[in-house]
Formats: sequence, C-alpha cells, structure tokens
Amino acid sequence: MLFTKVKKTRMKKTLTYYLVVLFSLLTTTTAVNAEAVKNADSEKLNSIVAEMLDKMDRQAYLNVIDLITQATQYDMEAVGDEALPKLLAIKSAIEGTPNYRMLFHGKLLTGHFVVKNMAWEKEANANDLQFSFADEKGKPCVIKIATSAEVKKTTLRINNDDASDDDDSELESRMAAVSSISKILNALFEDVTELIFQVPAKTTIDVERDGLQLMHTSIDVDLDKLPEDLSEGMYLDAKMAFLKDDQTNFFELNLTNTGYKAGDGINFDLAMTNAGDSLLSIKLNAPGTFKGTDMRAYLTEDGGIDLGFESVNLDIDILGKAQLKGVVDNISTFYTNLMILDNTTEEESFKEVLSELNKGMDLSLFYDKSTTPAATFELVGEHDEERNSWDTEAVIRFASDNSTCTLSEFFTEENFSDVIEGMMTMVAEVKDVVAKAREKVKEIALGIKGNNELPKQAKDWYMLDGRRTNDAAKGLKIVRMGDGSVRKTMTK
Repeated sequence: MLFTKVKKTRMKKTLTYYLVVLFSLLTTTTAVNAEAVKNADSEKLNSIVAEMLDKMDRQAYLNVIDLITQATQYDMEAVGDEALPKLLAIKSAIEGTPNYRMLFHGKLLTGHFVVKNMAWEKEANANDLQFSFADEKGKPCVIKIATSAEVKKTTLRINNDDASDDDDSELESRMAAVSSISKILNALFEDVTELIFQVPAKTTIDVERDGLQLMHTSIDVDLDKLPEDLSEGMYLDAKMAFLKDDQTNFFELNLTNTGYKAGDGINFDLAMTNAGDSLLSIKLNAPGTFKGTDMRAYLTEDGGIDLGFESVNLDIDILGKAQLKGVVDNISTFYTNLMILDNTTEEESFKEVLSELNKGMDLSLFYDKSTTPAATFELVGEHDEERNSWDTEAVIRFASDNSTCTLSEFFTEENFSDVIEGMMTMVAEVKDVVAKAREKVKEIALGIKGNNELPKQAKDWYMLDGRRTNDAAKGLKIVRMGDGSVRKTMTK
C-alpha cells in the first residue's frame, strides 16, 4: 500500500510538471512568434525604405548644392543694395496707414549680377534675376530666377487681436492646434494685418554649369482660380528636376494640384522619381472647407468644434513594394473625442470613446500592392494608477498572428538601422559638399584656382572665412599688384 501511494504521488507530480511545461512552451512560443512577426515586418519595411534611399541619384542634387553654396560665399552687399530701395519704398508707402500691410512679389529683386573682386556686382538691368560666376575649374555657372509678367494680387488677412481675456483663453485651450497657426503668423508679422502677394502665373529657377542645365524648377499657378482672399484657396503645380550631363531628367520631384480651396478642402500630391522609376508617392486629401487662420471660425454655436474637413485620406507608396493607406472619417468628431479622452478617468466612458475613435480610423500597411493588409493601426488605452487617468497609445496589429506592438517598439534604431544609416549618409554628403564648396571659393580668392576677375590696378582687400571684409584687422590681406600678380599676407 505504501508503495502504491508513493507511486500515485509521483504520477501526480509528473503530470503537474508536464502541464506546467506545456503551458510555458505554449505561452513562450506565442511570444516568440509575435516577436518574430514584428521583426520580420520591420526588417521588410526597413529594407524597402533603405532601397528607396539608395536609388536616389544624390550626386545630381549635390552638384546643385555645390554651385549654390559657392554663389553664396561671395559678398552680397550689392545685391542687398539693389533690393533695399524697393523695400524702403514699400515701407514708406504703407507706414502710418490704419491697415498696415506687407507686400510680397517676384519683381522685388531683378537684374544680372556677376562676380568681381570676390563680390557680386550688378552688370545690367533686366526683368529676371541672374547670378553668373566661374566655378573652381573656371567653368561658367549661372543661377536664373524668372517670373511671368502675368500676376494677380491676393491678400491674406491676419487676426492680431489680443487673446488674453477669459473667453479667448478658454478658446485657446480648446483649439490648441488651430490657434498655433494664428500664433505663428502673429509672431512672424507683428502689427501686420494683411499680407499682399503679387502671385505670378509661372516661376522658374534654373542652375547651369558650362552651358548644361543641372536643375530646372517650375511653379505654375492657375490665376483664374486664385481668389482675392488667399484664405479661400490656392492650387499650384510644381516640378523640380535634377539633370544628368546628357540633359535627361534623372531625379525629379513633382507636386500636382496641391493646395486648398474653400468648399473643396486640402489636396497634396507628391511624386518622386529617379530615371523615370517611381520612388515615392504621397497623396493626402481632406475634402471639406478650409476656414482660414482665425480660430474663432472653427467653433460651433453649441460650444463644439468644426474643423471643416469631412475626412482625411492618406495614400503612400514606396517603390511599389510598400503602401500605407488610410482614412479618418468625420475629423471634427475624431478631434473632439481625442480631447475628451485627455479628461476622462472613468474606465467605461474611456473605452466607449476609444471604441468610437477606432471605428472612425482605418489605417493599414500593405506589401506589393496587395488588397490584404499586412498590418493595421489602432489606438489602445492604458490606466495610470498613480494619476488615476487613462493614456492613449497607437499600436500595430499584425495580420499573420493578430499580435500587437507599440510604435516605439516597432520603429527602433535597431529595427530600422539601414534607413537611419542611409539618412545619416545623405546628411553627411550634403555637409561635405557645402564644406568643400566654401574651400573652393577660398582657393579662388587666393588665386590658386579659377578665373574670377580681379582689378588690374593695385588694390587691397581682405578675406575672412571665404568672404570679403573691409575690416583690416581680420582675415587674409589680398594685394593685387599693378602687373597683375597676387600677393597674400596675413594681417595681425
């Protein structure tokens, strides 16, 4: 009997042990699978975005940055002198008027400028703006900015009312996002009640070297659709192309039908291509009514908020390999519910509002233009015991196993190391090009390279960090001798 009892006891322990082990394996496997799914999706997305960065012909736009940086290193005093009288004339015309206005137009600065004595000098009057100079190899370079003769005046009114009273303070707290727009405009244009724009039908910017076009930018505005009040709408098409030596478009950015209009909402359509192949496209559409920069326009009679937009639709495509698509319905209700969540402590009410938020939001990640989402995004709540409040956080739910992870867990430096490395490389390339461009101008100033004209007669001037200065106490003294030779001496 004793043996039998011992045997039964051992059987019970063995059975319990295996049940525990089985349960542990199941839960561990589920966690490992969820981690594996998260890693697989992040690795795939990381690879796609990194591939997009690698396919960008970065040398095409680095060449343009090089030339523009060189151009900015020469003394700009003459350029400022050309624009200043026009600015003062505008200032004189509007000062003292009850409706202080600021005017912007494309003809504020025109003329053809060339580099002489390491400084820009106006060579001729013109209807466009041109900067001509020689690069470090002596090749002629030119930057051109031109606007069409056809223009239309439009006005943006700014509300500069003091919003310090109780009603406005309460209004500001309820309309934090919208009121920030007014604050930015008020800070930039203090005491200005109107911004008047003379908008040209077409604006072009070209950068050329040795007769070859490196960049062409065009901005087109349909003036027939441009209202007198800019808050009522404006649409434009824009194209920026960086070209190869054979003058074919290589790296290109296109904005199509981008802008806003009262009654039609907001539209944004960006396409980025390389050698004709699509790299990235971003489409955002928010149908409804754009109500301008006065936050009072967004309030309803019952104290609610009406942002004016019916919905927000988003469609992003990367290389045709990854797509992010989504819509937020009834954006005013969505925004109001987000504000309600910030002030809700009761669990049932919080979850009820959170459920409404998720019903109004549909955002999904797809691969290879599939109609079946690989992952979806949703909002979840977490209770903070110390503060007795609920916090809202966005999570990704993976379709393969229904597991979730937070955005901070998904978008980590480790998961997207290739993307981060690629972006850091791009930034480093730009910094390197800018630094080298500055050095090139310094070498030109010292007479080592280039053929920028220096005066035949003897004349002393000074260089500091690649720029001409009249301060004899600073920089490098450049003496141009009568025979054309150059002598360099350091000032004390």
